[in-house]
Amino acid sequence: MHEAFFPICLLRDYPYALECLTCYDNFLIVGTKQGLLLVYEVTPKSLNHPVYFIPPITYRDGPRKSIRLKLDDLSPTSDSTTAQCSDVSSVPQPSFSTRVYTTRTFGRKPILQLTALPDLDLLLALADGQMNVYQLQNYQLVTIVPMSKGASLFAYFTAPAKGKQESNSTKGTVSSGSDYIAACLATSMNLRICVAVKRRLMLWRWDPLGQNFVPPGGSADTITPDWLSEVTVSDTARVLQFYESTHIILGTRAEYLQISLTTGAIRSISNPGRNQLPLISFLPACFHTPTPDVQVHQFVIGERQHSTDGQADALSLASTTSAVAAEHNSSPSSNAASLTFSDAPLGLGKDDVLDVVSSTLERRSMTKIRWTGAPRHLHVYPPYIIAAMEQFLEVRVADPCELVQQMPIARVQAFCHQGGWLYVATAPAYASLNESTRSNPSPQRSSPTIPETPGKSPRPKTTESGNEVWVILPANRTALVERLVKVKEFDLALLLAKEAPWMGQNPIETRPIAILQAYYLYQQQEFARALQIFTQQLVDPSHVLGLFPDLLSDEMQSERHYPVGHVPLDRAQFSNAAEPVITYLLTWRRLVHQALSYNRRRIFSTSSILARDFHMSANSNELVDVTIRCYPIVDGSPTITSALALLGVIDTCLLKCYLATNTARVAPLLRQANSCNLEESEKTLLEHHRYQDLVMLYQAHGLHRKALAVLQQLGLLRLKRSARKLTPSTFEHDAEGVVCVDASKIFSTELEQLGNPRHMVNYFQNLGPTSFDLVAEFAGWIMHNYPVAWMRIFTSWERQLHVERLSAMTPTQMTGREKKSSVSAVPSLAYRGQVVKYLESQAIHLMIPFLEHLIFMRLDSDVDSDEDEDEEINGLNTDGTLDSEEYPGPSDDATISERGVLETSAEQISRIDDHSLKDSIQFHGAPLSYAVRNSLWPLPGSKRISAVSSDFSDPDLLPPIVRHSEEADPTELHTRYAAALMARVRAIQSVGKPFTFRVNDEKPKSGPVARLRRRLLRFLTHPNASYSSRKLLDKCPYDALFEERTVLLANLNYHEQALTLLIHVLDDWDRAISHCANVYQRVSHTMLEEKLPTSSHLDFNDKRASSVQPATGLPVTTLSRSPAHDSLGPNLELCGSPAAVSHQLGDGSITNVELEPGGQEERDIFFLLVQICIQPSEPASLGIVIPELPDETSVVSEGFSPKPEKAIEVLRRFGDRVDAAKVVRILTNTRLFDVAHFLKSTFINQESRHTHLVFLNNAAKAELSASRHSLVRATRQHFLVSASSRCRTCRRRIGNSAFARCPNTGELEHYGCCRDVLGMR
Repeated sequence: MHEAFFPICLLRDYPYALECLTCYDNFLIVGTKQGLLLVYEVTPKSLNHPVYFIPPITYRDGPRKSIRLKLDDLSPTSDSTTAQCSDVSSVPQPSFSTRVYTTRTFGRKPILQLTALPDLDLLLALADGQMNVYQLQNYQLVTIVPMSKGASLFAYFTAPAKGKQESNSTKGTVSSGSDYIAACLATSMNLRICVAVKRRLMLWRWDPLGQNFVPPGGSADTITPDWLSEVTVSDTARVLQFYESTHIILGTRAEYLQISLTTGAIRSISNPGRNQLPLISFLPACFHTPTPDVQVHQFVIGERQHSTDGQADALSLASTTSAVAAEHNSSPSSNAASLTFSDAPLGLGKDDVLDVVSSTLERRSMTKIRWTGAPRHLHVYPPYIIAAMEQFLEVRVADPCELVQQMPIARVQAFCHQGGWLYVATAPAYASLNESTRSNPSPQRSSPTIPETPGKSPRPKTTESGNEVWVILPANRTALVERLVKVKEFDLALLLAKEAPWMGQNPIETRPIAILQAYYLYQQQEFARALQIFTQQLVDPSHVLGLFPDLLSDEMQSERHYPVGHVPLDRAQFSNAAEPVITYLLTWRRLVHQALSYNRRRIFSTSSILARDFHMSANSNELVDVTIRCYPIVDGSPTITSALALLGVIDTCLLKCYLATNTARVAPLLRQANSCNLEESEKTLLEHHRYQDLVMLYQAHGLHRKALAVLQQLGLLRLKRSARKLTPSTFEHDAEGVVCVDASKIFSTELEQLGNPRHMVNYFQNLGPTSFDLVAEFAGWIMHNYPVAWMRIFTSWERQLHVERLSAMTPTQMTGREKKSSVSAVPSLAYRGQVVKYLESQAIHLMIPFLEHLIFMRLDSDVDSDEDEDEEINGLNTDGTLDSEEYPGPSDDATISERGVLETSAEQISRIDDHSLKDSIQFHGAPLSYAVRNSLWPLPGSKRISAVSSDFSDPDLLPPIVRHSEEADPTELHTRYAAALMARVRAIQSVGKPFTFRVNDEKPKSGPVARLRRRLLRFLTHPNASYSSRKLLDKCPYDALFEERTVLLANLNYHEQALTLLIHVLDDWDRAISHCANVYQRVSHTMLEEKLPTSSHLDFNDKRASSVQPATGLPVTTLSRSPAHDSLGPNLELCGSPAAVSHQLGDGSITNVELEPGGQEERDIFFLLVQICIQPSEPASLGIVIPELPDETSVVSEGFSPKPEKAIEVLRRFGDRVDAAKVVRILTNTRLFDVAHFLKSTFINQESRHTHLVFLNNAAKAELSASRHSLVRATRQHFLVSASSRCRTCRRRIGNSAFARCPNTGELEHYGCCRDVLGMR
């Protein structure tokens, strides 16, 4: 218990029977039973008092300055309490002077109810059996409420007027007439009343223009347009209370009712009990309201700040003080409500219990307040509730329900309160006795004896006469709050501090009190509630985290100050606080992220020009720092003002808490973007030997070298424990500032997982193509020990680049400049050149597999299986040699498919099921290490294709080359791949063993040389290959690879050299004939296209093989070369796509020969074939050297021998395509009988051609003669067009208009009227 109020008797032994009270400012208005109105002016002799609060003269002085308590001494002692009580007793009591300001007679009947409305300058009075309205300044009658005769009580509420500023009323008399009407119109409040006349409730609204009450509704009513004007109830109303603007709460003798003012619906709420009249009172500011969640704008400096603590209360409640004061400023039956109390709970009296229901008026009781007896009246003085008993006034707090004080004032008749002034009127002793006997026939419980508290001021003696007026002074809230804080009554202290402005006192800052409460709860180890309060009060998290051990660094911990006598927690106690601390850190982490993201959106939403000035986009992930404002636990301690710095402290402490509780939550924290302090986090993770989490920490901070160095150490340590041969000079990497892994602290099972190369491969895949320097620096051990896993890095990069190029080329609403910038932002393919240079110096055997992945890999679907384990290269050493014997391969009699190119469409490939080979150690019967050493990796998609169908048993079948429109010209890539195959074939060929002339003659057929040559030949003849034949011809050896040289020479239109190799070296007569036929056919088609019209040309192109046409829409750069470019002469330009002719090679593969059409040599291609057969060139003129092979009998060391029988065969089969005159000149040693058929067919063809030409000449002459005769007949006719000639259709004159003449009738007709002619046209 504490002394919250001090009663002082103002009027004793009053000569009139008091009936009701009301007040405003320092004026007290008293209504008597004799109908006399008395107005008293109460003036305090001293405006300040150290113990009690002296109310101000007027409560409309504006907001008051907030007060900050001095709470340095937190340990209360008995000596200080005793000294304080002695000081209180020595302070003189406050005194007041009372004088009668004015008197008025309202009639002979009692004045039942009074209400002063200073904002409207009105006095509402229920006197002389009706309700009257008076001026508050001079108490002159303004109007009488209609139909109020016989009214027993009324209720009212006020609401601010829309669009009007609140005016400060001034004291003084307002004269009647226009000045008074203007003052009323200037008011900013709307008034509504409800008058109870027997069982009818009459509703009225105040009209300031007409100065009278009118029924609600109408165009001028913007607040209550739907109100009814009258509601009828079943019983006489005993008490009325407005609930918002839609309902009214009515208390009768039997029940409490809720009445809708718009529909008239009545609902029963509760009953008042058997022995008590109904009591209704809203309880504003009497309960602890839940604190809302912290919002970003509350701690971000520069944003609109919400007012806090007592100052905020003063600002928000200054305009509602009048409504609060008017809550109980009249007789007990006048419980006027304001809209301010719409969310306040409602108290309903029931015997000795006050039942508190929610503001929604549901049938659910929030709590019950039990009194020492059945109260006669209730009054709310937030946060106190005052109940008038028979012998005393009982003061309680509702949350929690505790008895605070009992004042010996008996027989209370009426309350009134406004602006801190609280008045109580008592009834005479005889009246109270009669009324109590009438209203409460059953005896009440005896009132308790009120003991005297030592050291407090003496209580006033209660007189037996009654009929008195008391003023009750509240205790000084500042001093009272200080006393409650020292005795650890934080809840009540906070409630008193929050509600101080409601009672006219200075607002009190609540943040220091709440911080002390949270610190007290921390000492009591109630960590969850303490941390919640710290968050609500915006206490700097670094100060809060300093309360717990080992969360802050030593430097930061030394700068934080705490209350005197602070005892930090030990590690055992921190285990109970870990989870609440984690919840606290996550809450603050969310708030800080919201502040940073909100600040970024605010910066980049101003304008596009401003965004360009910042050189970043609105969607940038870069965080822009923001200044925040937090508060320390003890004043004077430094606080963090940077949001990014605070986020770093939060994330670091969150990491430490995760390590202390559940390490499984560490990875999700470090895997995402975090702000952990690198030095502190690195130290903590190393203490716990969390190397994988350390790598994620480095990765999140962009320290990729440190992260990769740790992964490299773990991988090398795993290899050492697996007894692999390592070369330290090749693989060891010493970087400055790299953490050394302690091998003794890692178990084998953990190392097996952490040292797996899959982790480093995934790391490189996430870095992207711009980080190949890191691959070359740290991934050498993976390349030599796990090349398949190493290759997957670039497979992932290629898919990333493919997706980014597609997104950059997607048509959007961007301008040209934006499109250009978006395309340039896509990473280039420059890393490919870096990889090639690196492989040339470190691992040349991986060059071909790398290029094959780039050329044949499908980027739009995951064709290759990624399920192979990284340990599939068992048995492979760092130098590329095998531990076991060399794999000899299958026997020479093994059957190899003769088909060189897999002609399967991309759609069919994408539909192949995902069938991966489980036996990854074997590839087509050979160890995979053998394939890796000889660059014979499985081609992309080959394992899935071979698993689906047995037709594709050849491992060297080339998949389709899928060209994407967004890719650059692949000529350089394809050229490098073919050159790498040539170089690799020569490198692995045994010394002294020459190459065979033809690819299919290589022995063994499954050997690396034969397989690489098959891949090379099939790539050179691939329909979608795009390489530079001239560059490859320069790299082709002069004494080997003659079949490959033949393809390149044919591409470059060197038909003489190509045919010479085919006939005299490769001995492939069928291919030579096919080549000549295709060239001649292409030349004939080209000549025919030049003569045909455009439509015919298009139709001809549609009939050509689409499979050999280059993909449309491919960008061609000036730096790229292709076979078509190489085929052009120095003065020729490429006007269209090069013609491609498909023919069958000797091994059954499909080749694509690209020629330059229109040359004389191509038109005489068959003559060239005859010439080569009869007069072959020397090998030296071809730039080659023919090695001596025991199996090759067609080549002699002196040169090529003529083959006249082949020439005669050409003349016999293709004699019509050979110039006979040229052939005769070179056929010197041939018998006439051998060429007789050729000469005879030549003569016959020449004669047939001559006859055809003569026929065409005669036909042309006949046609010319017939056309001339037709012209003569058409031009010899004459007719006259006169001025009177008219059109046969419209009958108008022809005049100078265009016309037509009918040849049969000779009639004329306008050209526009000639429908037949127009229709034909």
